[in-house]
Amino acid sequence: MIKSFYFNKKLKQNLESLEVKGYPQRVKQIGLFCQHNSLDVENFIFKIQKLHLNIPMVTVFEFDKISKDKEYFISKKQFDLQGNFKKRYIGEEISNLDLVIDITEDDGLVKNYAISLATRAYKISLGYADQSQFHLSIKLNSSDLNEFYKEVEKYHNILKHG
Repeated sequence: MIKSFYFNKKLKQNLESLEVKGYPQRVKQIGLFCQHNSLDVENFIFKIQKLHLNIPMVTVFEFDKISKDKEYFISKKQFDLQGNFKKRYIGEEISNLDLVIDITEDDGLVKNYAISLATRAYKISLGYADQSQFHLSIKLNSSDLNEFYKEVEKYHNILKHG
């Protein structure tokens, strides 16, 4: 309960302090938020990297309990009572992202709070969760990552090249 209080408080502060003015012209770090990393996700990452000339680094943040032994697994247990990551480097990685892509279908306070830490990042969502902090939300009839990629690519070309 105490964590939820701090999550809500810090989430509100993070949303008020967003620093993004528009679509980034140069992307060095991408954060991909997903339920679990699969072959479809790996293929999606490869395609997303090809959109950017400098081939940015992609960090995958996972929320599925199957992934709990992975380095960038995120759950309520990864935070202290004040809502700070126990492994501080995870919060630092998120805050340094240039682009966030959320391909989860679930909505939750922990996920929303973790994504809100990326105050400098342009945020794209698959469109299933709370969209208040996303710059671009792409709602499809299915959660097919190939279809989602096609839409991300289309908007990338529009936003980057006008």
